[in-house]
Amino acid sequence: MLQPLTESELTVMELMWNSDVPIGSYEILKNTTFKGDAIGRILRNLRKRNIIRPVGTSKTIRIRTIYEPTITKAEWIVESMKDYLNTCDQDELNEISKKIENYKRSDYNA
Repeated sequence: MLQPLTESELTVMELMWNSDVPIGSYEILKNTTFKGDAIGRILRNLRKRNIIRPVGTSKTIRIRTIYEPTITKAEWIVESMKDYLNTCDQDELNEISKKIENYKRSDYNA
């Protein structure tokens, strides 16, 4: 089972999952309230866990490594739930599948 993402890691991963191009610490700094040392720590942790990989460099103020996810958001969600899903019988899996199909984000944002 995958180790859950911290709130900070999830914030960074959401940026990466929503980006059409690889991003680095500069883009994270511009789009979050994280400080540089925290961003470095988050990127190192995600890299150690093979959730992101370096794919090149970018020159903004200085040369920085840019990263891309090694797993999609959907894959992450399924992998995170695998241990639980393995305890379900087929009827329960079918019910979960139906609930996901019928899920409407607006129902939960009210």
